Amino acid sequence: MKIIFSFFLLFLGSNPLWAKTDIAIIAASSLTDTLTKLVKIYEHKHSVKISLSFDSSARLARQIKEGAHADLFFSADKEWTLLLEKENFILPQHSTDLLSNKLVVIAHRSSSLKLNTFSALGDLPLKTLCMGFGTSPVGKYGYEALNKAQIFSKVSSKIVHGENARHVLEWVAKNEADAGIVFLTDARSEPRVKVLWQIPKDLHSQVIYPLSLIGKNPSQASLRLYQFLKSADAKKVFEEGGFTVLHP
Repeated sequence: MKIIFSFFLLFLGSNPLWAKTDIAIIAASSLTDTLTKLVKIYEHKHSVKISLSFDSSARLARQIKEGAHADLFFSADKEWTLLLEKENFILPQHSTDLLSNKLVVIAHRSSSLKLNTFSALGDLPLKTLCMGFGTSPVGKYGYEALNKAQIFSKVSSKIVHGENARHVLEWVAKNEADAGIVFLTDARSEPRVKVLWQIPKDLHSQVIYPLSLIGKNPSQASLRLYQFLKSADAKKVFEEGGFTVLHP
């Protein structure tokens, strides 16, 4: 029996599959392409398996509060990170404002719609304008812009909602909505849409993506991934995806 047990211990120590550590990241849907790419790079270099789940930052924050398992939270709105900090799900020293993004108006690539200013959106012959719900970051920023540009009343009856930025993108990509408001990085990821106008940044709150470790005692594996996502190598990938990196 001792011989069998010793052999089992030897097998555990020599087989890299047994050494893998699972890390769960939940992230804003607008990070889907770039973060998936970074995770593949990291998994290739390290003996670790990382799970990814994408949705609206608001929905993800609620899931964390309800006890969903996650090691890192990558939000598209600082508001939700601060809420989780206030309720001690995240420690301030384990969170950093890593990225920024831009907001754009998009249409299907076959659309004849044109914009010369953002305010002119209210005068376009739209049947539908797809936006995120006001609780989602992309919806929050979009509603801010419509109100500050004083065109909300002109488009309010045409607004339909997607759960998050990627749902909005999909509506427009399938030509099921005449126009939509998404992040620039979303628009760049989808060849079926085109950008009609980049919304001036003074019309909405700054788009900030905080990266945070969840819990008071994050694992060493989670800490290492957290540091990688703040590294120069990750910065290059984020910038290729269209993000602005805020962390030095």
